[in-house]
Amino acid sequence: MKLSQKRFESEKNYAATMHIADKLLSQKLITKKEYEKFRELAAEKYNPIFS
Repeated sequence: MKLSQKRFESEKNYAATMHIADKLLSQKLITKKEYEKFRELAAEKYNPIFS
């Protein structure tokens, strides 16, 4: 499967956003509820294929 540049950027941005959210959650700087909200908003914004 070949990704367009725009799709690649969306996937990369989603992955980066979720990586940051994962770190914040693991350091207990956000709650599980806040993490789920991060995931929900990022999924709406980036519409990831692979995640």
